[in-house]
Amino acid sequence: MKKYSILLVDDDPYIIKGVGKDLQSEGYPVTTANGGEKAIEILGETTFDVVMTDLIMEPLDGIDVLKRAKEKNPETMVMILTGSGT
Repeated sequence: MKKYSILLVDDDPYIIKGVGKDLQSEGYPVTTANGGEKAIEILGETTFDVVMTDLIMEPLDGIDVLKRAKEKNPETMVMILTGSGT
């Protein structure tokens, strides 16, 4: 079974550490980005099978990250994570 390459984006280091560790323990290759700006930088260099991103970040939010990922590779699967209840 293929292990999808994942870009995990969040501005909360505890989320990055916890979720990243869980995914890696299952054998997924995970690259992390602390915020949208870093994610855009990484996406300029690398293509991922999956992008998991927080929705609310400053100055670039999860929608900005997902747009960039899809521009680079329309086949990229995307997942939005959020702690916001609204």
